[in-house]
Amino acid sequence: MNYSYDSIPEELKELRQWLCFEVKAVPGKEKLEKIPWHYSGKFKASSTNPSTWCSFDEAVIAAQKRINGINAIGFAFSENDPYTGIDLDNVLEGNNLNGMANEIIDIADSYTEYSTSGTGVHIIIKGSLPDYIKNTGKRNDKYGIEIYSSGRMFVFTGDVLANEGSIYERSDQLGEIIEKYFSKEQLADYSGINYNEIPSGTNTEDDSDTWKRMLLDKKVVESKGVTHGELIHRAIKGELTHNNDHSETDMYLIGQLAYFCKCDSEKIDRMYRNGPEGIGNALMRDKWDERRGATTYGERTIVIAIANEMPKLKALEKKEFEMISPNGTKVMLKIPEGYISKKGCLYKVSEKMLKDGSIERNETFICRQTPVITRTFTNIEYQQLYHELTWSDNGRDYKVVVPAGDLAIRKEMLKLSYQSLAVTENNVKHLIQYFDTFIMVNHLEREHLVERLGYIKGELVHPLNANNITILPADAGEKQLLNAFDLSGTIEDWISGVLNPMKKHSRALLMLLASFTSVILKDLKLQPFIVDLSGPTSRGKTTVLRACASVWGTEYLVSEWNITKVSAKRKASFLNSFPLILDDSRKADSRQLQSFVYNFSGGRSRGRGSITGSQMESTWNNILLSTGEASLNEYAVSAGGVAARILSITGIPFENEEFSFFNNIYEAFDGNYGVVGMEFLKQWQESKNTLISEFAEYNSLFQKASQGNEVISRIARYYAAIVFTAKLLNVFFDCEIDLKVLFLLFEELNKENKSLDKPLQLLELILQELDADRGAIYRNNSIGTKTIKAFYKAGTLYFAPNI
Repeated sequence: MNYSYDSIPEELKELRQWLCFEVKAVPGKEKLEKIPWHYSGKFKASSTNPSTWCSFDEAVIAAQKRINGINAIGFAFSENDPYTGIDLDNVLEGNNLNGMANEIIDIADSYTEYSTSGTGVHIIIKGSLPDYIKNTGKRNDKYGIEIYSSGRMFVFTGDVLANEGSIYERSDQLGEIIEKYFSKEQLADYSGINYNEIPSGTNTEDDSDTWKRMLLDKKVVESKGVTHGELIHRAIKGELTHNNDHSETDMYLIGQLAYFCKCDSEKIDRMYRNGPEGIGNALMRDKWDERRGATTYGERTIVIAIANEMPKLKALEKKEFEMISPNGTKVMLKIPEGYISKKGCLYKVSEKMLKDGSIERNETFICRQTPVITRTFTNIEYQQLYHELTWSDNGRDYKVVVPAGDLAIRKEMLKLSYQSLAVTENNVKHLIQYFDTFIMVNHLEREHLVERLGYIKGELVHPLNANNITILPADAGEKQLLNAFDLSGTIEDWISGVLNPMKKHSRALLMLLASFTSVILKDLKLQPFIVDLSGPTSRGKTTVLRACASVWGTEYLVSEWNITKVSAKRKASFLNSFPLILDDSRKADSRQLQSFVYNFSGGRSRGRGSITGSQMESTWNNILLSTGEASLNEYAVSAGGVAARILSITGIPFENEEFSFFNNIYEAFDGNYGVVGMEFLKQWQESKNTLISEFAEYNSLFQKASQGNEVISRIARYYAAIVFTAKLLNVFFDCEIDLKVLFLLFEELNKENKSLDKPLQLLELILQELDADRGAIYRNNSIGTKTIKAFYKAGTLYFAPNI
């Protein structure tokens, strides 16, 4: 390629903004490839790095010498120069330029040359992009137009088409070209706004009221010495108020309409066309609907005016807040009409007409924060609605989820002040009204929420795998349990460090396995039950519970028995399918233990009435893992049936173990927790349909081993579930748990628990009492004492009701 550069304007040659190019054809591509180089040919050049530029002469010499393939020169447009380049691609039709190219060349009327392809044109002008256009580099592929004022470069050919050696000031003409050949969407985008976000039909104020406010505007236009109201009146009467130019006057009036109509494009267009009633708009002309290129004159004017006005409105009033939805998409939340947010504070806006007909706008302070509702939830269990409130205070962001009804109740709203929301007796009424309006104008997609874990409506909710379900704990205690579900380490390390050392200690192993069993009770159709480990103090019982907790999370899953009966029920209900772990039963209120054992094994709290009806009952379907010095059976000795609800394990959990054993096991579950439980759930969900039938086989084995004892028979079903769990762990993780150890332990428990058959135990107590006071037995018409406790007749002993 051989170019002659003599015709390039001298004013460009004097600038050190030149660089070199290697221009070459690439097989399979229509366009020539243009690679920018430093004139030395040693490294690439950049349109934004002046250190890679050179003088005109240096560039020409490198091109003539073909250094490293260099065969052309180019010019880099900079923010520090007055030049703008217009690039027209593929504008030849045969051997002639098309109509669009000729029109643009005539409008620009400045230095013009053919491009390297020979089918395009480059025009160089002096002038800047219109003020409403942000940044540089505007492109319209439909017409093949590109316009750059900085950050880009043109390859120069010197093949002059018009105005050889001369560059002229053409700012106005450049604006004309842009407005004619770029769409309203592009104009909006170049102006820094999204065309689809321009309001249309949203301003419901009557046009006559808007005109009245405009014509009574008392703000003075300093350059004109009159008020805006007077200037607007002159304009609509036909006076060309700005430089005696119709288009400039149009732009002024449309700019005023954009402000008073709050950028509603539909209202702006309608009001401009019609003018005030009885006056009209003398500026209106056929040109308004005249199409030039992609848009009409009216469309371009409105978009440009809105582009100038919208940033001002947004700076004055924050009407929208951006949030990220759970699926990662952006959602814009609107501040309701009649409210604004300024510097983070919430104001109520009102307007009133004064005696002179002008409109006075008042802003009433409501709250030093601007709370917004960012998410809406439906409780999938109870179909109750919740809202997530978000606000900022002293640089910190706050989020709180509340029942929807609380936002309409003064008493409940005031409670939010404890969480830093500035709600007071003075503003609570206004905030209630604000939230009601906010909900009406923002249509948030409803998400799912639960207030507890475990099986909810057929789906098992795990805190770390909730499938886009938000978990809302009711209080700090439940939140602590929720946060205790965590993951650390590996399954392999948990098995080797926690499970394997416990295999040879059957009592500890049984408790550990029961922690897994808890989450499959529902599938096995079993009621809640208790596994209680009792024995001497400081002999490893707490260690067992820590190991049980490590199946699902951290040590904070372990609570102490020194809680109220109500608190214990709430924890059981929140955990639902996951084990409730309570340490040291001697700290419990012995008077409440019997009642709680009964309630827990029933799986629901007692229903209570209120003035509005029956309150909702709490339910659960999990295992309580308990430890203490004395068995829970002893606390409830007078309660028949308790023994059948408790799988009681007595004795020392870790026989003949030294300090190092406990030290190692603590290190293991301190560093490995939660992972095995998560994987166990996953494996169970995937394979339970094929494995669950095996539970019946284990249950049958243990029922036979119970030897007809009613209490042991009921416990046998629970025990079978735990042994079945051991089988599952062997299948899922190849744990090699010896099930025979568990069968032997059951035989031991069977012997121990025979004494806990309540009917038999009661009979033994009665006989002991009668043996000590045989005079209380009526026989052969003889009475030994005043109080008769039993009757003996025909070889049969009958008990009196008062015994």
